[in-house]
Amino acid sequence: MTALRRTIRLHEAFLQKNYRAVDGLFLWLMGLQYVAAVVAALTLTPTTWSGTQRVVHPHVWSALVLGGVITAPAVVMILVRSGSKATQYTIAVCQMLMSSLLVHLSGGRIETHFHIFGSLAFLAFYRDWKILIPATIVTAGDHVLRGLYFPMSVYGVPTDAEFRFLEHTGWVLFEDVFLFLACRTTSAEAWTMAERQAALEETNELVEQAVSRRTEELVETVLGKSAVFESALDGIFVFGPAGQVIEANGAAIGMFGLSEADLDGLTFEQIWAESSLSELEGRAGRTGSLAWASGRHLELVARKSTGDVFPVELAVAKIGGRGEAQYAAVLRDLSERTRLQARVLQATKMESLGQLAVGVAHEINTPNQYIGDNLTYVAESFDRIADYVRICRDLEVVGSEDEFRSVQERIVGAARKGDVSYSLDEIPAALSQAQEGVARVGQIVKAMKEFAHPGTPDLTATDVNKVVQNAIAVTRNEWKYVSQMSDDLQPDVPIVQGHPGELGQAVLNLIVNAAHAIKEKFDGRPDGHITVRTRSDGHAVVIEVADNGTGIPAAVRPKIFDPFSTTKGVGIGTGQGLSVAHSIVVKHGGELSFETEEGAGTCFRVSLPIVRQDKEQAA
Repeated sequence: MTALRRTIRLHEAFLQKNYRAVDGLFLWLMGLQYVAAVVAALTLTPTTWSGTQRVVHPHVWSALVLGGVITAPAVVMILVRSGSKATQYTIAVCQMLMSSLLVHLSGGRIETHFHIFGSLAFLAFYRDWKILIPATIVTAGDHVLRGLYFPMSVYGVPTDAEFRFLEHTGWVLFEDVFLFLACRTTSAEAWTMAERQAALEETNELVEQAVSRRTEELVETVLGKSAVFESALDGIFVFGPAGQVIEANGAAIGMFGLSEADLDGLTFEQIWAESSLSELEGRAGRTGSLAWASGRHLELVARKSTGDVFPVELAVAKIGGRGEAQYAAVLRDLSERTRLQARVLQATKMESLGQLAVGVAHEINTPNQYIGDNLTYVAESFDRIADYVRICRDLEVVGSEDEFRSVQERIVGAARKGDVSYSLDEIPAALSQAQEGVARVGQIVKAMKEFAHPGTPDLTATDVNKVVQNAIAVTRNEWKYVSQMSDDLQPDVPIVQGHPGELGQAVLNLIVNAAHAIKEKFDGRPDGHITVRTRSDGHAVVIEVADNGTGIPAAVRPKIFDPFSTTKGVGIGTGQGLSVAHSIVVKHGGELSFETEEGAGTCFRVSLPIVRQDKEQAA
């Protein structure tokens, strides 16, 4: 019960901290939007609503008065009751009303409608899907009412917009689906983190008590015969100076599936998988002594008597022996922690997809638009050509020369009227463009599907180039407005053994990080450049993500891979992107490094080992 109460307190503290941070973000955002509305009313609105005439437009008063009325409640609630639910719902309503005002001031320009999608994404930072409900209702209601009585202000057309709200509301609901999933996932993740923190605090307290108690017992008794040794939940081996097993507790025997007879002749090297054994041999050198491991904590892969492998944490301590040194090795099974990390990683991946949902929707909508335009043109051209063909068929029943000349004149007239020659030249191009659009949508959907797949617990043959191409496709809307993208992928790069979904998450995080650095440096101007390369380097495959962004400040570099370490502002990332990427690469036995120059850019380099088939079978 104590752990539950502590979990609840930690969770509430985390949510309150997040609520106040997002409230602070909206405090600045509301002020900036109000200024932007006034500026738009003075500059954009006269052009949109009155042609090229530059006069003080009546909408200036709408921006000043109505904008102030919309902004004031949110600002007051933030200053008076920051972190409360009432403040969040007030902000949700005011933010969507401000989006409606900006759409109105721009004369219903389609570009301004993207402010609605951005507003929903900002509201999702609260990690509470219920906040999105009033925001969606306000947006839908605004489009319905203004579409009926004032369509020019919302759609930019004076008439025939009664049902257009269905299309716009549909796109809002499309985004809501992804944001709802992201909010639920991140909320569950926050609860899981609070549980783990509470459990860790409780465990640390228990461990400190146990260590204090067991230290006294170890001084007086032999470790293998003590009650602590036999009752410990972790596996404990006692090794001689040459690495031979002297004793093992029940947890160690059960952990490795051994029997008492199996302990005879068992050595330190025999309990490890092939991958970890090579690392241990490199550390121990030729002596085979465990002196090097005393006082160290290592994460390795152990091997059961059945041949199955599992992750463990190893701690070695030198203990007193009769005439010669002995070493106690404590092994903790990390299988459950590894499974939990996999679930957290999948949750992080889905959160990334939720944050990228708006961009992906836009990337799909663009080819859909020109698919529809081309098919409409083909349909119209078909009608004209069909009329021409029907007249041509009248030649089959011509009975006289006069009738022939009459039909001939009609054929010539239909060809000119329908511009048949031009249509016959353009229809193949229109169909080709429509096919390209379909292929583009299919590529995006396939990349999203492969990226979202949780994968399997076993390592699989992974095409690094395909992983990189999927990450570039999914993140396209993050980088295409601020930078150029170059991919220099070695065609024959070797296949590696790994988890494609996790590696895709790592590359995606690096690309998004590069896009943010470029956007910060160039203030949104499309002057940046991102280069993604793959190549083979001896026994490893290398992935490089280079940008010409801000670079990493010297003070931040030592902790750049620490969780929640970030140089970005509130609402831009969670500080876990590089940490998650680093943990994924290390999990795959690789290395993640970087080269950076402040003000000039950064190059992150992922090095993944090439696992050969014969070595895998030996393991």
